[in-house]
Amino acid sequence: MRMNIVKPLTSLLVFIVFFTSLSGTGAAASLDDGEYEINFKAMHLTEEKESQAQQTVVNPARLEVTNGSITAFITLTGSQIRVENSSGEFVAAEVVAEDGDKKTYKVSVANIDDPVIVEIHVAQAGIDVQYRIVFEQSTLKKLAEGTSSSSTGGDASSGEKVTSPETGDSFSSTMAGLGAMLVLLLAATAVIQWRKKRFAENL
Repeated sequence: MRMNIVKPLTSLLVFIVFFTSLSGTGAAASLDDGEYEINFKAMHLTEEKESQAQQTVVNPARLEVTNGSITAFITLTGSQIRVENSSGEFVAAEVVAEDGDKKTYKVSVANIDDPVIVEIHVAQAGIDVQYRIVFEQSTLKKLAEGTSSSSTGGDASSGEKVTSPETGDSFSSTMAGLGAMLVLLLAATAVIQWRKKRFAENL
């Protein structure tokens, strides 16, 4: 009797898709309580390229994680920024430090995978411009207890580089690749079984 492998492969594919979605969520929540440093970029709102606001970025940013909640302290030069809240409205970001043209803002962050949407007013053009603040996870570093980075950016303090968030991303990519292979295998199996059935019907 011919073994039907389509159903087991389909079940395995469903499991991979479900597990991959869970692993992606876990990666964003993998930061332990403490203080971190991380670099960030100002990116175009809708395109994968740097925004003109990149020239205002002062790295690194500092993250404070308490009971899983993340607060980011980001330093930028130039105009006051507004950040998009959960309701989709732009509100003035809280300024916690100033040094000449540099301002350090306190911003709540859901997770470091998601960008912070920022809006600034360009007085010369009389328009509001929006862009994304994107955290570079490969630069994430946990600060040793009792140390703190400069509130206005600058050289990174000594600390332990954290790689766990990217581990989740890599695992998700591997699972996604395996899922794609299973889809191809399912399709090939279905075609072979269909051809065998047609052949049997013509006998």
